[in-house]
Amino acid sequence: VALRAPPAPHSAVRIEDITRVDHPCFQQRGLFAAEALSAGRRVLRYCGVAKLRLAGDRGDYLFALKDFCGDIDIDIDAGPAGNESRFINDYRNTGSAQPNVQFTQARSETGEAEVWVEVLKHIAKSEEILVSYGGQYFSNSDDSD
Repeated sequence: VALRAPPAPHSAVRIEDITRVDHPCFQQRGLFAAEALSAGRRVLRYCGVAKLRLAGDRGDYLFALKDFCGDIDIDIDAGPAGNESRFINDYRNTGSAQPNVQFTQARSETGEAEVWVEVLKHIAKSEEILVSYGGQYFSNSDDSD
């Protein structure tokens, strides 16, 4: 299955604690570049359990596959079985004006659905990897912050 995590951690990234008090994920974790990453590079796949989307499904690590399976709505749930990509935080209020990566849907050589973390602009070594979760993520949130 293309959405399954690789057996070992990816060498281009590392998970670190967020220690900046002004960061919205303070005292949580984030994903950081272990080496310089160039624009256009597909760094790693977003991995997890592929499952049918059910009304009311919520989770911090859900990625919705769009237009990949006809009329069937599929989510990738990285909560129970994800890889490092589930530690990518949203760029909002981090001090970054925009995301430096995006999630890109693709098909493997065998036709399986894949989701990649693709670099939008150069990321320096030790810089946090940030994506846009999209407005819908925050509008569906139960948080009042």
